[in-house]
Amino acid sequence: MGMARKGTIGCSPLARLGVIALGATLWGTDAGSAWAGGADSPATAVLQQMQIMQTQIHALEQKVNSQELRNAEKDSEIRALRKQVEQTSQDLTSLPAYDFLKEVKLSGYMAATLTENFDNPSTQANLLRTFDINAHSFNTEAFKLTLQKDPTEASRAGFRVDIFGGRTARLLGFATANTPVGTNNLGNFELEQAYVTYKADVGKGLDLYAGKFVTLLGAEVLESPLNYNISRSILFGFAIPFTHTGLRATYAFNDKWNATVGVNNGWDNEDENNHGFSYEGRLAWVPSDKFNIAVNTIYGPELAGNEADKRGVLDVVATWKPTEKLTLLGNFDWGQQHNAPFDLNGDGIPEFRQTATWTGAALVANYDFTNRFGLAVRGEYFEDRQGFRTGLRQNAWEYTITPHYQLTPKLLTRVEMRGDYSDMKYFLRSQTPNRHQETILGEVVYLF
Repeated sequence: MGMARKGTIGCSPLARLGVIALGATLWGTDAGSAWAGGADSPATAVLQQMQIMQTQIHALEQKVNSQELRNAEKDSEIRALRKQVEQTSQDLTSLPAYDFLKEVKLSGYMAATLTENFDNPSTQANLLRTFDINAHSFNTEAFKLTLQKDPTEASRAGFRVDIFGGRTARLLGFATANTPVGTNNLGNFELEQAYVTYKADVGKGLDLYAGKFVTLLGAEVLESPLNYNISRSILFGFAIPFTHTGLRATYAFNDKWNATVGVNNGWDNEDENNHGFSYEGRLAWVPSDKFNIAVNTIYGPELAGNEADKRGVLDVVATWKPTEKLTLLGNFDWGQQHNAPFDLNGDGIPEFRQTATWTGAALVANYDFTNRFGLAVRGEYFEDRQGFRTGLRQNAWEYTITPHYQLTPKLLTRVEMRGDYSDMKYFLRSQTPNRHQETILGEVVYLF
């Protein structure tokens, strides 16, 4: 009895309604009516209650059927939408531009800086600097956007376009256009690189480039986040060029040796300024992932309207990673300009000409204490024997200390202390000529 009662209680509501409906059917027969007795009998009341419940069950069944119909309609609408999405996707993927855009990579960064010069020069300018030239200022340092399609075995043609915005763009534009700093006829955007490339089926692959590209020379690059320090070295700003426009070819003999040769319009010239081209070259040795060294050079006529007097630079860059946390970067430069013009009066007419040479060396050490926090230190020396590169005969040197912290994988913060020195009074302390300057820089970079 106990087990039977437990089974009845455990029935679902629908099952119990079914039992009641069955009873109602039996009560509706003649035998049931005969047994039921009068209208006021308890049996009649039960029968009426069962008939009401039967009506409710019927209404519930209709409601369920109606809900199932609506669900079926929704399922039909969903299937129709899916077909539309699939058709739209097929239409998009069938477009000729789809395969092209699928292979293009988009990247870049945004950098904001604060610069302060403790000597408070009256000119409001930091000297021996490349981009951080303002002595007291917040700056939108750079907005960088890169579009790139690398050549592959299946698609051997590719391209790359790098666009700079902000102060870096303006100063790079001045250099490219050979326009003195301070003029306002250039915009806030500059085409850093724009070239097409092709991987020729020669040996392990011969990479060919045509257009505008950054120089082979130097240990640092134009993009601030890719350098260990915020400010660029003296060598980067005064010993070597920034960009070239022309042709370039790179070939890897094996996984340890590769070489690059090229011909171009010269130092930062989008248009040739004389009747002679400049020639560039690189030989790189990569014996392991811990060490590599490259010897770079450029040679050719660089003076406007003068193809007879040549300029040449020998540049050596070496990287050594003795431990996983420590990286050492070394750079040496030697340059010479034959019959360099010297305009002492600033009237555009050189008073005399003589061969000018410049030499410099820099060493950078970066140590990553954690995967977020690290410290970079740079020291360098630069000798401008005739004053052709800096405007004054001098020996200059500097030290730079740059701690950096990665707030997120995309957000980099850095602070930098730098001291510049010269054996001549090249700098300004307020309005007084001085032999040194001290600055502090802050930088926030978002990478994408």
